[in-house]
Amino acid sequence: LINDILDLSKIEARKLELSPNDFHFESFIKSIVEICRIQAEQKEIQFTFQALNQLPIALHADEKRLRQVLINLLGNAI
Repeated sequence: LINDILDLSKIEARKLELSPNDFHFESFIKSIVEICRIQAEQKEIQFTFQALNQLPIALHADEKRLRQVLINLLGNAI
């Protein structure tokens, strides 16, 4: 939580540095889905993931920041 608050203050100050790298996208998504599935189960909500199209094998992005954004968005939805 503290790291998220510090990151938000860095974003507002325009001082957040991204560290893009290549990573396996399917493994990344599966880890996000598992985290969100557990959160949903705790609230007795059904959470399912189904890729509508072929997912890319790899992505070049800041994996940590993308993970924070997706977990935050999905966590808010749950």
